Amino acid sequence: MLSSVRNRLAPSVVAVLAAVLLCCRATTAVSYTPADQQPTRFMHIDLNGAAAGGADAYADNAVPYRGVCLGGWFVLEPWIVPSLFNPHINGTFNNHSVWDEYSLVNYIGMKDATPMMLEHWDTWITEADIAEVAQAGITDVRLPVGYWMLNPLPNETWVPGETYFFDRFLGWARKYNIRVLLDLHGAPGSQNGQDHSGHRGPLDWDTDLTVQTLKMFILYIRDHGFTDVIHAIELVNEPWWSVDPKIVQDFYVNAYSAIRQSSPSFTNTLNIVFHDNFNMNAWGGIMEPPAYTNLFQDSHQYHCFDNSLLAMDYAGHLNYTCNNTRPAIVTANKYHPTFMGEWSLATTDCPQWANGFLNGNRWEGTLSPGDPVFGKCTGNFGTDVTQFTPDYRAFLRQFTEMQMDAYEAASGWYFWTLKTESAPQWDFLMGLREGWIPNPVTKREYHC
Repeated sequence: MLSSVRNRLAPSVVAVLAAVLLCCRATTAVSYTPADQQPTRFMHIDLNGAAAGGADAYADNAVPYRGVCLGGWFVLEPWIVPSLFNPHINGTFNNHSVWDEYSLVNYIGMKDATPMMLEHWDTWITEADIAEVAQAGITDVRLPVGYWMLNPLPNETWVPGETYFFDRFLGWARKYNIRVLLDLHGAPGSQNGQDHSGHRGPLDWDTDLTVQTLKMFILYIRDHGFTDVIHAIELVNEPWWSVDPKIVQDFYVNAYSAIRQSSPSFTNTLNIVFHDNFNMNAWGGIMEPPAYTNLFQDSHQYHCFDNSLLAMDYAGHLNYTCNNTRPAIVTANKYHPTFMGEWSLATTDCPQWANGFLNGNRWEGTLSPGDPVFGKCTGNFGTDVTQFTPDYRAFLRQFTEMQMDAYEAASGWYFWTLKTESAPQWDFLMGLREGWIPNPVTKREYHC
């Protein structure tokens, strides 16, 4: 269990939540029922101390977005929070390793998983974190969530209680004038078979249940008075490139229509975001105005999961950013407002479990037999920032600012991710504190 005491909820409250969930036999999360379908109106506790559903201070579409993702919080990822997974390195569930949130919860059992997850949700992201990034000029947050928060499938076991912390965060976002992009990171059946979908393994994506889940989130946001905070909703994160593009496109069309119809007073002007299915410039002429409005495209660019990029020197990464990625995103932006929804400063895949729990890495040639070796995961590519050389720190600053500049030539960016346990090049807060991310984020020396 995490032992952090960072700005945490009072321990007694966590204990009470855990006791209530366990003693009342809340053995898994349950589906959300909209307020207008409940026998009596539920009580909404305003965790922020301000009137819920206030003036729509976030409705403008001012771009570029300057945002950060809150990875590893409501959807666990072993490489972001390895301390939750490493104690179970020899564990198995359904004949495979304990390698995602679902298998972790089911392997250790609800008695132990419930207090563990409650503490994680309470302490991983704090109000102080949100205040710090807001002070640094961050205007937007991309918040990954899983379907199981509101729409768990029958016969699945998940720890309930996320919505308390979800609501609390939205109160912080309102307080610090942060716009929130709600990102469905894990869809029923898994849209990509990766651990960051909640289920690593076979891809068995149920698009109909995904549309149902999106509608549940819309109604939850409406019923709980957070329509002023949720600026956009992302239909699904990273549907895998092996999925038939026609299936993805049909899902987007159906999901767009369902959201627009689900609560028109809220959703008629809500920004809707689609991921580009790893093909940034394939969406021209598809889902365009006037039939589709307030529709944004999300692209992701990393420099650490492809051998051709791993082979580059520092200058090569900067050149690729300005002369390859920048023109591509500017072109995509002509058809749909396009932002870089995930990017980092990593030029290696060295962080433990970056390629999945128990998997090796490309940098040292340990991911697959016969892989080339690019270097060692030490020094500049290790976890100890005190070992970073001045030249490498200077590169990180350049790489940060030139990526920001490239993506702001379109509709902006969201850095992945706010914090990690041991991956400095992926850690926005660490970058701010160490000086390779500018503070404020608009105070820059380098550009394309």
